[in-house]
Amino acid sequence: MNDGKQLVLNTQFAENIDALVAEKIEENTPGCIVAVVHNGEVIFKKGYGYANLDHMVPITDDTSFYIASLSKQFIAMSVLLLAEAGQVDLDKSIRTYLKDLPENTEAVTVNNLIHHTGGLRSYIDLIKMKGFFNNLVFDNLSMDDIYSLLLRQKDVVSLPGEKYQYSNTGYILLVRLIEHISGKSFAEFTQEHIFSPLGMETALFIQNPSRIIPNYAQGYKKSDDSFDIFQHDLRLQVQLGWSAR
Repeated sequence: MNDGKQLVLNTQFAENIDALVAEKIEENTPGCIVAVVHNGEVIFKKGYGYANLDHMVPITDDTSFYIASLSKQFIAMSVLLLAEAGQVDLDKSIRTYLKDLPENTEAVTVNNLIHHTGGLRSYIDLIKMKGFFNNLVFDNLSMDDIYSLLLRQKDVVSLPGEKYQYSNTGYILLVRLIEHISGKSFAEFTQEHIFSPLGMETALFIQNPSRIIPNYAQGYKKSDDSFDIFQHDLRLQVQLGWSAR
C-alpha cells in the first residue's frame, strides 16, 4: 500500500473517531483521551474536551488523570507478584500476614479480598455511621485511621466467599499486606515492580498529597446543566487512586 492510500485511510479513521466522540462530549466540557492500539502499536491517540474548565485548558495526549478505583488492578497485580515470588499464599487467611486483625477475619482469604468476596464491612459505611461523610473528614483520614477502625469490627456482613460485594475495605487490607510483606510503601513497590519495568514513566501513586501533578486534569461531576469540581480524597489517593497517562 502506498503512503498516499495509507494517509487517506488514516485520515478517514481519525474522522470516524472524532465523529463518535462528538456524540458524547460537547463543546466546553470535561473530556478524555482516546487511544487505539493495533498489534501492540498505538495507531491513534487524541485528547478531547477540557482538563480545566476554569482556565479552559484542553486535554492533550500528555494530560494526566486521576483514575480512582481503576487503580485496584495494580493492587491485585502487586499481590500476585508477591504470590509468584512465594511470599504470599492466596488461599491463606489474611490474618496469616496481618496478625492484628480481629478474629472475624480468620476465614477471609487473600483471594477473597482480591475478588470482593471477603464479606467485610465497608469502611465508608462505618464512617457514615459515625456521622461523618464530607470532604473535610476524608481529607484528614490516613490509612492508619481506617485500619484502626477496621480492627475494632467484630462482625462481617456476609460469610467469606458467600457472595460478591464490591469492597474498598478489602483493597485497603491488600495494600497493608503488600507493604507489610515487601517492607516498602505501596507507591515504592508499584514503581519498582510494575511502572518502571513496563516503561510507564508518568504513572504513579502519590505519597505526598500536596505534590504537583504535571498536566493534571481536574475532576468534575455533572450538576444539572453545568459541572461542579469533584473533590478527590487526597490522602487515600496514595493507595487507591493516582495513576497518570
